Amino acid sequence: MGDDDGHNNNAVRSILGPLAKLAEDFQLAVLAITHLNKAGNAHGHGDGANVLYRAMGSLAFTAAARVVHLAVKDPDQEHHPDRRWLIPIKSNLCKLESAVYYDLTPGDAASAFPGVPVLRWHERRVPLSDERVRRVLGKDKAGPDLTTKLGQAKAWLRAYLAERGPTPVTQAQADARAAGITEGTFNDARQQLGCRPKRQGFGPGSQLILHPPGDDTLQAQLFRDASNAR
Repeated sequence: MGDDDGHNNNAVRSILGPLAKLAEDFQLAVLAITHLNKAGNAHGHGDGANVLYRAMGSLAFTAAARVVHLAVKDPDQEHHPDRRWLIPIKSNLCKLESAVYYDLTPGDAASAFPGVPVLRWHERRVPLSDERVRRVLGKDKAGPDLTTKLGQAKAWLRAYLAERGPTPVTQAQADARAAGITEGTFNDARQQLGCRPKRQGFGPGSQLILHPPGDDTLQAQLFRDASNAR
């Protein structure tokens, strides 16, 4: 990122845009690795629906990605201390259907590299509806189902507005399209979350503002402005 702010959506997009164009021109795949922030964890502590948007830094990182996978320890460390899961949590390329898991164990002392961790994949694929996957994602908690386009859109929109605050509807729609969310899915997510646009200003210069769920900031401000004008 250089001197740019990795938490600023516009700054991140200004870098990822040219990078995506470069990858397209040369038919390359770009792999980015990040960590989850500490607003809970992927084992169900906190909102289990927030895994998609808990990547460190700006939401633009996961919004720009065509595919996002979560690598996480199995929550049952007592019985599976070496097990890790690789779970798709976003895809603009295909339907989200199944996860895989693997064991990360110390290398054989007799091998050429004793003590070096060895990754052993399990061949069986596990449906995202499986109880084990849902437990890893914290799906025992209330929240949108990240295995559906609507659930992903709801999670994206909730995080987007939590980070940006009240945002013009046209800007939110444009950013949703950039994240691979169709207008219809965006509107369904907005309605289910209760994010109702509120008009700010009067006349030709007015605009519709989208607020975070349950945010009455604009209404309160308008009430204060009206009261002060009396």
